[in-house]
Amino acid sequence: MQQTSQRNLRDLVMKPVVYRVAGMDKVRVKSNLKYTDVDNPNLLMDVYSPPNLAKGEKLPAVIFIHGAAGAEYKPKDWGFYISWGRLVGASGFIGVNFTHRLSGQKTSLEDSAGDVAAVINYIRANADSLNIRHYLE
Repeated sequence: MQQTSQRNLRDLVMKPVVYRVAGMDKVRVKSNLKYTDVDNPNLLMDVYSPPNLAKGEKLPAVIFIHGAAGAEYKPKDWGFYISWGRLVGASGFIGVNFTHRLSGQKTSLEDSAGDVAAVINYIRANADSLNIRHYLE
């Protein structure tokens, strides 16, 4: 029973969102960027940008933060997060999906908050190369 419910949950999270816009399949993706020094191979992020983004053009970013799934499940790779990233990229923004460590049993809220802060710091430090507009400029 436990294995069946886990398989059904996996099937659900891998489904894309239903809403689509033109160009979602052409969005550029920078995958598996290491955003933190924490020794965990799953703490990675993906950045989705419009396919026709001009060199040096900077756009606002949308950061997607998952709930308490835990890094071992790699939520950034779930179908609906991928499609949300593509949807945002095709809509003229930069989409950012990442995996953090919050889970119900194995990590603390402080670990997860540190991961979120690390993503924001990474984005600020790499805003130019990620084509992200930094609003503190």
